Amino acid sequence: MEQKSIPADVLNVIPSEPARILLLEGETHLLSEPIVARSKCEITFDNEAQLQACVQAIKESGEQTKLKIESGERPAYTWDKTFREGMTIIFSVAWHDRDFFDSRKEAWKSKVHASIFDRFGVSPTNFTIEHEISANN
Repeated sequence: MEQKSIPADVLNVIPSEPARILLLEGETHLLSEPIVARSKCEITFDNEAQLQACVQAIKESGEQTKLKIESGERPAYTWDKTFREGMTIIFSVAWHDRDFFDSRKEAWKSKVHASIFDRFGVSPTNFTIEHEISANN
């Protein structure tokens, strides 16, 4: 079987890793509330349809959060920027209430969230999540 060679990057223009592309701005920048914690999330998908469905769900949730902010409500968490690298979505949740963070930081493992993830063809095992507490908390 003949192997095809990979073209040489003689001009040093072929990225060695997928580019990070900003997909959604998020709502965190709309609040002046301090961020008490942040949950950094990565999900890798098998296909484009799954990835797009997830991005749409984040977008719709963010739109609901934005309406709450515009009406004067101060949500306990907001979506931060959402990026794409290849078939991976990278986003974070900014938490504005420490008690809410402590009680809900593992909500992504719940049955309610599992039913949402089913729409994208993923489960919590597809996620990488890292929680960070702000230095002031």
